[in-house]
Amino acid sequence: MDLAHDQEYLNRQERLSKKKKADSLRNTMAEIGFLVLAIGFFNVNYKILAYAWNRYVYGTGVSDSISIFILIFGVIPLSYFSAKYLVIIIKKSW
Repeated sequence: MDLAHDQEYLNRQERLSKKKKADSLRNTMAEIGFLVLAIGFFNVNYKILAYAWNRYVYGTGVSDSISIFILIFGVIPLSYFSAKYLVIIIKKSW
């Protein structure tokens, strides 16, 4: 009887291990998808910043200190929160 209990425990641990591997893959794919969304929003927001500063070329869009400040403290957080909000909306709709 003790041997059957140990085997059941081992089977349960094996199932949990397989589930944890599947969940970690799913979480990794979700993080990759979130990163792609954030990069997409960053690209759009960066182009808006470059347009606002009358510069259309990527290398010259952030040449002075105030635009670098806006990029670091405005565009990057805006991209992150935009992507996070979009993920929340998608989760609610599904």
